[in-house]
Amino acid sequence: NDINVFVDTARVEVNCVLPNIQIRYTTDGTKPNAESTLYTGPITVTESTKFTFRPFRPDGTAGAIQTAEYRKESYSPAQELPEAAKPGIGMVQHEFKGNKCAEIEAAKTVARHTLDSVAIPTKMAGWLGLVYEGYFEVPADGIYTFALTSNDGSMLYIDGAMLIDNDGPHSDRCLKAQRALAKGWHKIRVDFFDMNNGASLALQWAAPGE
Repeated sequence: NDINVFVDTARVEVNCVLPNIQIRYTTDGTKPNAESTLYTGPITVTESTKFTFRPFRPDGTAGAIQTAEYRKESYSPAQELPEAAKPGIGMVQHEFKGNKCAEIEAAKTVARHTLDSVAIPTKMAGWLGLVYEGYFEVPADGIYTFALTSNDGSMLYIDGAMLIDNDGPHSDRCLKAQRALAKGWHKIRVDFFDMNNGASLALQWAAPGE
């Protein structure tokens, strides 16, 4: 995942399918070089850490850089479900022609819909600015994984905190992140825009171990 979450400790394991490859890494944001720490086996982390990994061939030449962020979190507490909460996901459609999710809500409201999931209604096309909000129920305390795919930009918020930043104009792109959630109801929000060029949007989530 682009963002990995743990409550106590996490085990970081790196694999390479090519033989005779050394993997070196840094945790200070710099690019690994031939003198950086050599990966020799699984790493146990107890605090939030950002890893930058890089493979090195026997002749010393380097390969592509890979990053992985590990965040230590407490469980986000469950929310009280408002009495006015309705089943499904509420979606507000805005008259929007922009390229940043933060600007959608200021645009004129065109319509309101109630949907079964975070998705684009079949007949909706053209320039889009959509804001989805609702609640979902977590069956048990745990680390939950979310995957947000969109064309163009999208943002995912859980309990009011930004979790996935998939903003800006781009083709189909999927970002994955984790969040520590306590058992109960949690608020979800997704902002999405499309610049009239083949809109797509999908949100998936998985329980621990799935």
